[in-house]
Amino acid sequence: MSAAIKITPQKLTIDASTKIVKRSEYQYFLEGEAIVAEAKEKAKQIVKDAEREKQKACEEGYRKGFEAVQSEQAEIVLTTLKQAQKFLESRADNIANLVIEVSRKLLGEMEQEALVLKLVEQALNTQYNVQKVILRVAPQQYSVFSERVKAIRSQYSGINQLDVKEDDRVNVGSCLMETPMGILTIDLESQLNAIERSLSGVSENTHLDTSS
Repeated sequence: MSAAIKITPQKLTIDASTKIVKRSEYQYFLEGEAIVAEAKEKAKQIVKDAEREKQKACEEGYRKGFEAVQSEQAEIVLTTLKQAQKFLESRADNIANLVIEVSRKLLGEMEQEALVLKLVEQALNTQYNVQKVILRVAPQQYSVFSERVKAIRSQYSGINQLDVKEDDRVNVGSCLMETPMGILTIDLESQLNAIERSLSGVSENTHLDTSS
């Protein structure tokens, strides 16, 4: 299914092809739009304040000397970075939580079997020069996975042997991919956890050391 809400680095938009937008989806849109708008306005204000202070320092530089101007401009830059960091950190959790909520909703509404099959295909694309890969699936889904693997087998020339096996220990909507490097669990929850870890990493990396 197509998502009613599209997320881009610049903005959130409602897909023009969507006939009806559910109240919950529209609420995600409004919250995300407000966060993006606030971020843009705050960024503009920070830049404007920095430019004004920089100009002021330049004008005073005629009296204080070139080195003093450089020092003041450096202080302005560091202050601006601190302001930007503080703002981003104050909004990081909101943005991350919004993306995770939208991701859970959209992925949760997809046909689970088709989703897991697509995740399996993506995982297989990472395997090169591998002797053997085994896909363990729930007995109820064996025929579907087996037929799909047969249809796409030619795409994975880097895998010498690719087998699908029934396994009572595997839940419906999940798949265990066994390779010489280890076992990979492929399911919806693992995908959402990966998204959450990725967002957490981005949030942690927004910290800038401006103490020196």
